[in-house]
Amino acid sequence: MAPIRPLVTLTVRDVPDALVAGLQARAARNHRSLQCELLSILEAAARDVGVPQFPERASARYLSIDEVA
Repeated sequence: MAPIRPLVTLTVRDVPDALVAGLQARAARNHRSLQCELLSILEAAARDVGVPQFPERASARYLSIDEVA
């Protein structure tokens, strides 16, 4: 098994309120937290520019409601 590396934290400053509201609405439509929605958007953007897929998707770290129940 590969060693677990610490995760990186990204910070985005001065995000306009309208953009935050739009991202929160998108997350709600997709039944995700804002954190999971942002990870999903970043993963899709990375795939679009040819970043290789990692063995485990970052957003897969979070359990779905079906896994919790």
